[in-house]
Amino acid sequence: MAPLDVVLNEQRSLIVQPDLFFISTEQSWIVQDRVRGAPDLVIDVLSPKPRIGQTAERIRWFQENGVRECWLVHQDERPVTVIEFTDRREASRRVFGRRESIVSAVLPEFTSSLEEMLA
Repeated sequence: MAPLDVVLNEQRSLIVQPDLFFISTEQSWIVQDRVRGAPDLVIDVLSPKPRIGQTAERIRWFQENGVRECWLVHQDERPVTVIEFTDRREASRRVFGRRESIVSAVLPEFTSSLEEMLA
């Protein structure tokens, strides 16, 4: 039930509440009283006024703490930015228009566009 805390780094008390996230079966052990570790995929819907921290800062948190992929859904114009991380570094950044099929390394069989998901 939302909101749900995701503890990215216990030592630094770094806790976020992404809009959506995906945790693979291999990572299911991180689901406890909270999510205690990095989800495979984090989806943030960006509003003109960020909730906690600036967007670049949140992306860095995801990158540094082991998230494999981050989707940024831009609320105003509705493009989706997909950022893939490999070895805690940004490997690629792609922008998909609202009618384009989103390509995901974490969800390779996913073929929908943002417009299709919102319909």
